[in-house]
Amino acid sequence: MIKALLFDFDGVLVDSFEISFNASLITNKNWKNRKHYRELFNGNVYDGLKTAKARKRNAFFDIYGPKLMQLRLTAGSADVLKELSKEYIILIVSSTPSFLIKSFFKRHKVLKYFTKILGSDFNKSKIHKINYALKKYKLPPENCLFITDTLGDILEAKKCGVKSIAVTGGFHFQKTLRKGKPLKIINNLRSLPQEAKNYYTKIET
Repeated sequence: MIKALLFDFDGVLVDSFEISFNASLITNKNWKNRKHYRELFNGNVYDGLKTAKARKRNAFFDIYGPKLMQLRLTAGSADVLKELSKEYIILIVSSTPSFLIKSFFKRHKVLKYFTKILGSDFNKSKIHKINYALKKYKLPPENCLFITDTLGDILEAKKCGVKSIAVTGGFHFQKTLRKGKPLKIINNLRSLPQEAKNYYTKIET
């Protein structure tokens, strides 16, 4: 049985909230504070951006990209990805352009662990990207887990029949994550291998 883990990027594998927020302050007029900005991720971020008043169109990733390359992987991520890649196919489902994610992973020598990077250039909708992954790899929804840090992602995965494991310390706090009723909320990725094992053992019995 093929089993897959779909990872969000920002807030899960890299602690990028601050660089994202600061880039948005420069490129948009709408964000009043961090709380207001976090609310953008209660749904699909690109749906929220449709109402944003851009100061500099398409400039966000020009600011975000160089700052991203100065960051590290979240604690323990490299070891966790190495361990998980032995048993699961691992994909990225992100709102960040694929080329930035690939560049970041190459810098940290973890790109080899990922089967596919589905960024914003592939499609803005995570529903579309998750459904694409299910079809391409012939995966029933129950054979996937989405690892994310936002309520919006949990809800989009749910529409595809895919359960989520939420990680704190990213864009959303635990109180917000609970609203999506994820399978589990964890404090860091180090506990993910055991949680994934518990889930797949349960569905196989």
